[in-house]
Amino acid sequence: MSAALMTQPHAAMRGAAARRNPLVKSAARVLEILEFFDTIRRPVGAQEVAEALGYPTSSTQALLRSLAAQGYLAWDARCRHYSPTLRVALLGGGWIVPELCGMPPLRALVDGLAQRSGGDVAVMARNRDVAEAIVASVGRGGSLAGRRDCLSEGASGRCLLAAEDDTVIRRLLHRLNAEAASRHASPADVASFLRGVGLARRRGWIALRDPRDSRLGHIAMRLMARGAPDLVLLLSVPATGLEGRVSALARTMRDECEPWLRRDPPSPAPGTDWAGGPPVPLRSAG
Repeated sequence: MSAALMTQPHAAMRGAAARRNPLVKSAARVLEILEFFDTIRRPVGAQEVAEALGYPTSSTQALLRSLAAQGYLAWDARCRHYSPTLRVALLGGGWIVPELCGMPPLRALVDGLAQRSGGDVAVMARNRDVAEAIVASVGRGGSLAGRRDCLSEGASGRCLLAAEDDTVIRRLLHRLNAEAASRHASPADVASFLRGVGLARRRGWIALRDPRDSRLGHIAMRLMARGAPDLVLLLSVPATGLEGRVSALARTMRDECEPWLRRDPPSPAPGTDWAGGPPVPLRSAG
């Protein structure tokens, strides 16, 4: 798109911003930043956003950092660019005009799995050092709605990091362990964590106790959709008796994923398959 064509909507945005009440200037700018991404449709740096929308550079940087911290923008430190995340696409969720927007696949996925398994379900995405729920099932306890876990804690982090090299994971864990006291958390056992990551790679899922509530067990499974960001499906169920049915629940999770997401199926662990194998110990996160 030419520079002249790109300037027209940006000029309209600047004019609209100038007419707005200054008491809600920040709210208006956040929405205009998201609209700008929808117009330009590529990652951009803070300076380009500021120049296009006529904002001060310092306040633009603050707004972009805030949106990234909330998981609506992703920050690429290598090229110093921001880009929208899946959370932006999920705003509204198809509930505003369902006959026009339809039922988003992720919403149908989590609600369908929750009904079939009897547990709480969420799709978790990585936001810097955190695994956070971007969509969660409704109608039960709602324990996963708004869930945010440090990557070094629980099943979601192990699955989200499964695509990373062990050297990268080890370096990340050392940093997070150094910061654990400030989060009032216990440091992760690096060797145990890497064993869990290896299991998630081989089998496609991992089961651990909820790091916040030992009465609950979590099963995390990488969705591994082609061409999509790394996402993890998280199922939360009572921990009592889970060892004997965890493989069956994992099969249910995989069955629910297939109609909605094109996936590269994970390789089963040696000597097992999706049909079972020996009961899987439900370990505490560590």
